[in-house]
Amino acid sequence: MCELSKLKNKSYLSILFQFLFFSKAKAVEGPITSGGGGAFVCRDQDGQVNEAELLDLFEAREIFGFTITASEEDVAKQVAAALARIKFFDPVFGVDVEKNYKFIHEHTRYISEHVIINPPKDADPNYQKSGCPIEGMMYFDGKINALMIDNRIFSKLVSNTERAAALIHEAVYKTLREKVINPDVTSIHTRQIVGTLLDDSLDMRPLEEFLPK
Repeated sequence: MCELSKLKNKSYLSILFQFLFFSKAKAVEGPITSGGGGAFVCRDQDGQVNEAELLDLFEAREIFGFTITASEEDVAKQVAAALARIKFFDPVFGVDVEKNYKFIHEHTRYISEHVIINPPKDADPNYQKSGCPIEGMMYFDGKINALMIDNRIFSKLVSNTERAAALIHEAVYKTLREKVINPDVTSIHTRQIVGTLLDDSLDMRPLEEFLPK
């Protein structure tokens, strides 16, 4: 597959979608369970979370050189803008992602202080954030049909853009896993989609144009 750094435009999404939907097409059997949303978590000497950064956007910025503007605009508005952008590129896929976002939004649970979420098994990052190991922050559990969130980490993400991206990650991944697609799809593909969608230089209408008025 082509590198994101060479395809920072609509053509990359086209290639990625074609790969996912037409290569080894097969329905995923059993409960739809995501590999979870991972974040690089920076803790103080007492183990308390100072800040966290979503793996998707860390890779997009630091590795692929994307420009992603951090915003404190309302999370729901940023999610809506990203969903509209997906539908602008691929209406059918966009509608499915929107349905799954609404579903996980209505089926979100926050874990207690006695529980932690394991790091995503399929994250497989080649790069780490110095001093801030990757930890599990979100996990869609298909057995109970709920998005489990560790708010101790989620609330410390560095911006509302990160929070919106984390929710979009779960909706995109759930959509990819439940449709007739490549059974080898992992969170890596999802991270590539999320990072590309939020790239300011994407050769599409600016994300700001999709913000609800």
